[in-house]
Amino acid sequence: MKSQLPEKIKKWVDDRTGLVKFFSEFLHEEIPGGTRFSYTLGSACMFLLTIQIVTGIWSLFYYVPTVDYAYSSLNYMRLQVPFGWLIHGFHKWGGTLFTIVVGLHVMRVFIWGAYKKPRELVWLIGIVLIILTALFMFTGPVLPWDKKGYWAGQVGIGIAGSVPIIGPFTQTLLQGGSSMGQLALLRMYVLHVAIIPSMIAIFVVLHLVAFRQYGESGPWAEEKRKKVGYFWPEQIFKDVVVAYLLFLLLVWLSAFHPPEFSGLADPSDTLYTPNRNGISCSFIRP
Repeated sequence: MKSQLPEKIKKWVDDRTGLVKFFSEFLHEEIPGGTRFSYTLGSACMFLLTIQIVTGIWSLFYYVPTVDYAYSSLNYMRLQVPFGWLIHGFHKWGGTLFTIVVGLHVMRVFIWGAYKKPRELVWLIGIVLIILTALFMFTGPVLPWDKKGYWAGQVGIGIAGSVPIIGPFTQTLLQGGSSMGQLALLRMYVLHVAIIPSMIAIFVVLHLVAFRQYGESGPWAEEKRKKVGYFWPEQIFKDVVVAYLLFLLLVWLSAFHPPEFSGLADPSDTLYTPNRNGISCSFIRP
């Protein structure tokens, strides 16, 4: 009776949701050309995006989005909150690694020709995700409201403002006025923690749905495509190995190359030079 109970529950759930059948087909999917570590880039993107979401939400419990308290609240988390330095390091370096891995993923897809018919929609959605990733990397550094982030935002918004016709409107929209201040910080905050993540979530779901329609494209050579691998356990093992290595890399970067303390943003300090005036710390922990 006990041995039959899990099967009955599984059948009950599958009859009403189809989830058991879906995951069974997903795990036993055939991969043309066999499994490869190059195929782990997509799952690595998802792993790093999850890291960004988790560490970002954690940081929101301490971060105050005002020009008076943004810098001090972030430093409080890094120096006073247990493992706050690790969370902040994960978020900072996770964003950098996420951008790099997304770029490598795009290169792999292009080289493999996976953008061709019938996978055009997967490619187009991926391009939108690249743009959203770039916006993520643009809005994030402004939030600490330190010297480095302030001037990075100032330069970025200035570039956006130089675009013909729509430039001035874009600059005013991002800054909320004629100069960088509280409204600019608040708008970057809303973009970084609400609007961009929501859009990324929507397009990631669309990307995965479109990808599931035709699966992995496999290598170019027809002879190599005859070799077949399976998602479980072969490809998942490679995905887990890469995720584990990325996790170790994040720990090492956070511990020995933490984000610098560049000082509170000073709009009047036009002579600031990144990585020169910043106070570098080799290891930060409470």
